[in-house]
Amino acid sequence: MKLLFLGTGAGTPSPTRNVSALLLQFDQGKETWLFDCGEGTQQQIMRGGMAIQHISHIFITHLHGDHIFGLPGLLATRSLTGGLTPLHVFGPSGIADYLDHSLKITQTHLRYDVIIEEVQNNGQFPSQIYNQQGFFTLYPRSHRPLLCQAYHLNHTIESLVYVMYETDKKGQFHPERAQALGVPPGPLYATLKKGEQITLPDGHIVDGRDMTDTPLVGKKFAIFGDSRPLDYTPPFLHYLDLIVHEATFSQDQQPLAKLSGHSTTAEVAYMARSLQASQLILTHVSTRYTNQEESLLQETNSIFPEVTLARDFSEFVIQ
Repeated sequence: MKLLFLGTGAGTPSPTRNVSALLLQFDQGKETWLFDCGEGTQQQIMRGGMAIQHISHIFITHLHGDHIFGLPGLLATRSLTGGLTPLHVFGPSGIADYLDHSLKITQTHLRYDVIIEEVQNNGQFPSQIYNQQGFFTLYPRSHRPLLCQAYHLNHTIESLVYVMYETDKKGQFHPERAQALGVPPGPLYATLKKGEQITLPDGHIVDGRDMTDTPLVGKKFAIFGDSRPLDYTPPFLHYLDLIVHEATFSQDQQPLAKLSGHSTTAEVAYMARSLQASQLILTHVSTRYTNQEESLLQETNSIFPEVTLARDFSEFVIQ
């Protein structure tokens, strides 16, 4: 999996930063998921050499314009450029009305189905089936399943964080090890592949864990919408491998950040540290910090060292 930042600016586009959009890519971009869709996102996709018709899922964090003004146009272009497969859109309440009115008023007719799901007050999408930990499952075509959960944030309007847990990958089974111990090929291999034990006719016990490599633990990451720091952070936000979070204001603008429902760099750094995240990527940078962006990074780095400041077309491999 790879993250490709298409827009990393806050509020308005600038010559160096477009407004919010982030791609999660599978299978070298043959399938992509899009997080937010600010104005000009489809042009950024084209500049990055991506194909809009490869987008299968869109996750909208909130309905402020710098996160959604590009969405109707992108849906139209997807249809005009040959996209025929269904598209899933997840978002806060109101996203269905926004798209419905935008497409109807402009008489835009799509050649594919759009499945729109709005989050409920309990943080769940009503059509999804949730496990006991509160996650539902999404199935990329060429990647192992991902568990997803949305959680409400603290912004001036309804805003969401999307938490993704990559499912663990079983270790590779080595049949030659079983054969060397006298296990005949057949149904017993299936038991060993599960990591279970079998008993041979001579009484010898063979442990399947000795026949397989160590499982590959899935990565856990979260894409945050705009937000103030949370008073309570649920367990599934702790110990993440990666957090992507806004960095709209420096610490000396804390009153303005509080008034506008945003976070300062220091607040984000303290949050990442308290959640014991492995890595933090900052985005959603205000134009007020043009030519001063390194100060934002230094301010965060002094509190949480494992931090990166994203720029348009920055790529990060999740592995």
